[in-house]
Amino acid sequence: MEMKHFASQIIREIVIISLICAPGCSRRKEPVKETWLAMGTFAAITVADQDCEYLDKYASTARDLMRELENSLSVFKPDSEVSRINQSAGQCPVPVSDYTREVLELTRKYVEISGGCFDPTIAPLVQLWGFNGGTVPDESLDETSVRSLLRCIGYGHLVLSGDSAYLDTPDMQLDLGGIAKGYAVDVCYRKLMEMKAENVMINLGGNIRCHGMSRGNKPWKVGVRNPFDPHSIIGTISLTEGMAVATSGNYERFVTIGNKRYAHIIDPRTGYPVRDMAGVTVISTSAVEADAMSTALFVLSIEEGGKVLSLMPQCHALFIPDKQPLRIWVTHGFAQHFTPEPNLANHIFELTTCYPNQDPHCAGGQPQ
Repeated sequence: MEMKHFASQIIREIVIISLICAPGCSRRKEPVKETWLAMGTFAAITVADQDCEYLDKYASTARDLMRELENSLSVFKPDSEVSRINQSAGQCPVPVSDYTREVLELTRKYVEISGGCFDPTIAPLVQLWGFNGGTVPDESLDETSVRSLLRCIGYGHLVLSGDSAYLDTPDMQLDLGGIAKGYAVDVCYRKLMEMKAENVMINLGGNIRCHGMSRGNKPWKVGVRNPFDPHSIIGTISLTEGMAVATSGNYERFVTIGNKRYAHIIDPRTGYPVRDMAGVTVISTSAVEADAMSTALFVLSIEEGGKVLSLMPQCHALFIPDKQPLRIWVTHGFAQHFTPEPNLANHIFELTTCYPNQDPHCAGGQPQ
């Protein structure tokens, strides 16, 4: 991992978590935390002060699980299962573990829900624009170069059969970076629940899931970063039992081509980086859903995103368009968990959503 990117991740950790975490058991009744590097970013387990005696055990368990998952899901490890699937594209199926199969099946679910706006087969285009080891172009890419790679995009070309996976078209590549971290958080969460963990927060690169309470019998609180100011937040989210949160933004990974800045999130429909969104934060009942949907909703417009969310009553979102003056759009479900900074209260607008399975006349949500 590049040091510049790691530094931005550390800044993100400082800004995103609205906690004061002591290094060990203390009498101040503050949460305690253990942090390490995992899956190309930082990872942390935080527990309430009264549970600090279990911190080492929980962190050790999570560290081992994340290492195992990285060995299966990372495209940066040439012997990982995902790398072997990529190397065998158009040739033959590759045996996969239960973990890899599960995350690939979950990926298909979010590809379908988003209408293809979340699609991990976009890896060749991500590299074409200079990300994930690709060379940054000297000038803006012409449409022919982009269109030539669109033929390699499409999760429908992934064939899952029994305990094997297969990309049926040569030159296709998977990159699960938009879902693997959320999935890893959920795997760790399930394991810690088996261990009877009571008051714990799991964080992997800003993909967070919580259980129980923080200090003073209060919910865990997470800050949402202001995409236009890396040192401030726009408000805090209160996470109740089992809830998860993830954010996609245009401020952490980007390239500059011809004096224009391009974010790393590519629209699979066009092959071009998304230009109109600054940040999307999603809360849901699982970290894998929050992770995948924060990317999908970043690609979709606010209006389109509202319609998708109307099909997902357990999923709530906050949108920040990439323009001034600052406007923050939140769904009603998100607003119930969100407290904006006092100076930004007048910048909050509610995105109307409704749920067709509850109201047959529902037409989805639109900014008002």
